[in-house]
Amino acid sequence: MKLLIVLTLILACGACSTGQFYSQAFLGQADLLIKRKAIEKILLEEGLAPDVRDRLQFVLKLRFFAEEALGLPVGNAYATYSDLKRPFALWNVYAAPELSLESQRWCYPLAGCFAYRGYFAEESAQQEAEVYRKRGFDVKVGGILAYSTVGWFNDPVLNTFILKSEAYLVELLFHELAHRKIYIKNDTPFNENFATAVSLLGSELWYQDRADSSAYEEYRIHKIRQQALINLVLDYRAQLNRVFSNGILSVAEKRKNKKRIMQALQKAYHKLKSAREWDGRYDYWLGTMNNASMATLSNYQSLVPNFLALFERSGRDWSIFYQRVENISRLDKLARHKVLSAYQ
Repeated sequence: MKLLIVLTLILACGACSTGQFYSQAFLGQADLLIKRKAIEKILLEEGLAPDVRDRLQFVLKLRFFAEEALGLPVGNAYATYSDLKRPFALWNVYAAPELSLESQRWCYPLAGCFAYRGYFAEESAQQEAEVYRKRGFDVKVGGILAYSTVGWFNDPVLNTFILKSEAYLVELLFHELAHRKIYIKNDTPFNENFATAVSLLGSELWYQDRADSSAYEEYRIHKIRQQALINLVLDYRAQLNRVFSNGILSVAEKRKNKKRIMQALQKAYHKLKSAREWDGRYDYWLGTMNNASMATLSNYQSLVPNFLALFERSGRDWSIFYQRVENISRLDKLARHKVLSAYQ
């Protein structure tokens, strides 16, 4: 029935320029749902690869923990598995003006507005990206391993992420399930930072509850490294934002300062990488950093400390925390972010 509602919207939009986008979205989502198989039935199959079997059993444990310990509305989400026969669930396009850190927003019926546009074929995503490049935007196209339909459908576990690192899988499931708990239209930063905070807190609790102290230590070291990198990029983002918002500087001067700051970011990253003896897993991401990727990072990370502080102010009680977030979400966008900023 829900798919029929989406199809009706597509047919109503058939003559407009976005009809093709909605058609591919409908077909991609339908394909993902049609391929679902119940995990409990898959586990009975004799030919199932051992590593996939282990991870699917692991997912069932995560679902139980998310519901019982974190108070998340799991329902039938991630109780099924879909093999899409491709490396990514979809490809997102992110864009921001040349001299701005405000993400381009795309709006959709029912769902509202988002700071990205998703395609189930990489070629289509690249075509959309080229439209914005020709308009002078900074653009980023990224393969997405998973996404949430925020309770609209019962999302399945996908082959695109099932065999990623254990810590990644833990955080991803808690993040996506958090969207089912609280989600408001037209505020990507609020939604994504809330879900990120829940995934961090939930993952920490998950690993603290495990008997394997080495796994928790490995996770802790991973998060320290990741946070150092996030802090570095957000610091240079703040520098860029001051340049872009300066009403005195000319366009040429802003471009010159942008180039200087981005070069300084690269030097700072390689210095940090050398000092902490990191591997090269973040080289490409940092090497292709632009306004679009900086805006996206902010959409997912800039308010996380505020949500973490709110959790502490709630006595680390999940029900109180969720209720306070729910109360804040009812405010208009400007007031919502102002209230959140007060939690430090």
